[in-house]
Amino acid sequence: MKPTGTDRSEKIVLAANALQRRCPTPARPPVGFRHGHHGSLFINTGPLGGPLGLITMTLSPLLYGLIHFLAWGERFPTPLKQQLWHVSLFVVMCSGLMCVPVGKSLILMTWKYRWTRSISQTIFIILCFWMIPSVHMLASVFLLTESCRQLFFLDPAAYQLPSWSNYWPHLS
Repeated sequence: MKPTGTDRSEKIVLAANALQRRCPTPARPPVGFRHGHHGSLFINTGPLGGPLGLITMTLSPLLYGLIHFLAWGERFPTPLKQQLWHVSLFVVMCSGLMCVPVGKSLILMTWKYRWTRSISQTIFIILCFWMIPSVHMLASVFLLTESCRQLFFLDPAAYQLPSWSNYWPHLS
């Protein structure tokens, strides 16, 4: 026997009520909250959002640059290569830090002048998602290629194997 229309609708209502009690309702955002626009620079939307994203974005270029900073005073084939190394190193180390003041100043400008919201968002996207990563990538490619290229110009002593018996304590 097929259930009639009223029995069927009652069963659907009962099932919906049971599901509603079992499944928690999502919390509603506070009044005045607009997606993507509040006081912080980064929205906590995932594993790299919020403070963790800010820390990761600023520390990873710094750590990458610190490795190359060890060659700051080394000999270079030409003074131009040394200056390019220094500039590239500065660009790489500061690229993560650049989005923070740019983003904060654009947020402050947006709060002060409401008409600049779309302009400041466009500037932020162009700077932090196109220009700064592009310049960082060019500088990083220079550092990497110059590091590999200088391997061919090392002294022959760099390629000699050490005698471990001189460094390893042993009984004789």
